[in-house]
Amino acid sequence: MGAPLRQYLGGDRFPDDLTDSEIAHFFSFAEDERRTVNRRRRPLYRLGVALQIGFLRLAGTPLNSVEMIPTRVLAHLGAELEIAPPHLASIRALYRRRRTLFEHQEVAKRALGLRDLTEHGERALNGHLRREAGDKFLADDLERAARAWIADHRYIQLPSRRLRSSAIAARRHHDAGLLAGVMTAVGAEQTKAWLPGLSETITTGKTRLEWLRDGPSSRKTKGLADHIAKIDFLKSLVPTSWTSACRPEC
Repeated sequence: MGAPLRQYLGGDRFPDDLTDSEIAHFFSFAEDERRTVNRRRRPLYRLGVALQIGFLRLAGTPLNSVEMIPTRVLAHLGAELEIAPPHLASIRALYRRRRTLFEHQEVAKRALGLRDLTEHGERALNGHLRREAGDKFLADDLERAARAWIADHRYIQLPSRRLRSSAIAARRHHDAGLLAGVMTAVGAEQTKAWLPGLSETITTGKTRLEWLRDGPSSRKTKGLADHIAKIDFLKSLVPTSWTSACRPEC
């Protein structure tokens, strides 16, 4: 699945702005998927399985709420399955039995070859996030990287709160490693000498340290100037003896 089609991963409801081409992409079926759908005798059951397969392909998570299914999706599924366009009330009635909902979700998982994240898989995911934290500073970027990894490894997507927690943990682990490396390289005395400058409050009301932690404000000239200012400030913290001793390639 290409990056543009991964924007919906992790959602638990239908996006408001699904295009016709996206509906056709997610809710059209290969031959083996169609055979899975057609094993259900009743048209409404076939529709239910097709709906779960399509939503699982869209979001990477099973569809739990059927309160807000776009009419265009229902119309497309009716044409795809060659049945009368279903009414939303019929879908609600179908899934009043939780067992039916669960069965259709499990059928959809098997049809797409997806499985719940295992303990081993979660350890692998956390290791991936720790590596990604080297060049992805923001938790949002790490969360997107996690969703891409989960999709690539054929797992069911996790709730946003759980992924956010994993992303923050990876960020902290990486930062702790950087801090340990700095402490080893420069020693305690030098790091103590940095504290006044990092604790200084600037015109925005933030400390220098908080300012340094902020991501780029924009990619425009102002954002670039702010980024250069941060580099200059960090250079000012480095003793002159270090810079004179550093090789040109440093």
